[in-house]
Amino acid sequence: MEKADARRHLRKMGRRYVTARLSKDDIDRAYPLIRAVLPDFSVERWEQYVKTLGIAGVAGARGKSGGARRHPGGIMAVRNEDGYFHGLFCYRIDDDSLLGRIMHVDTFVALEFLDGEGAAGALLDAMESIAQGEGCRSIRACLHEPAILREARPSRVMRAFAEHGFAAESLDMCKRLDRVASVVSL
Repeated sequence: MEKADARRHLRKMGRRYVTARLSKDDIDRAYPLIRAVLPDFSVERWEQYVKTLGIAGVAGARGKSGGARRHPGGIMAVRNEDGYFHGLFCYRIDDDSLLGRIMHVDTFVALEFLDGEGAAGALLDAMESIAQGEGCRSIRACLHEPAILREARPSRVMRAFAEHGFAAESLDMCKRLDRVASVVSL
């Protein structure tokens, strides 16, 4: 069987992915995934960032005690059936003046070895499940994808930002969960 045929065969077979909140024991092991999309992100900065998400068991983590928020933030990781990381996303739950309760996804990584869509799909399902469980009306995800940015056609406003020293480093995607719910209820 040729290499291309083998890849197609593996894709058709599908891989089993499991998503779970990243534990404090896996934080260091997940760091290379972050470096895949943010190559200048230092280990120290990663450790500091993890603390801001309120992950249980991380020294210095800032979480909310009590209150309605079960997940002030966290990191969800996806692994294949062999236990290898294939992606993750970092998130926090906030209240937005325009969108109401919202899940902000600061970083999204899905490795595309043989079945990138499978890993990405598993992460997107987990993202939506958490957001709905938290009563979010929207999910806003920041994608650090240079290929997407190269293909984008800048608008006048984007050109004005560029003239003032700004540079596009990510693309924000937004899903309105309340619109999905209203369409489903029709």
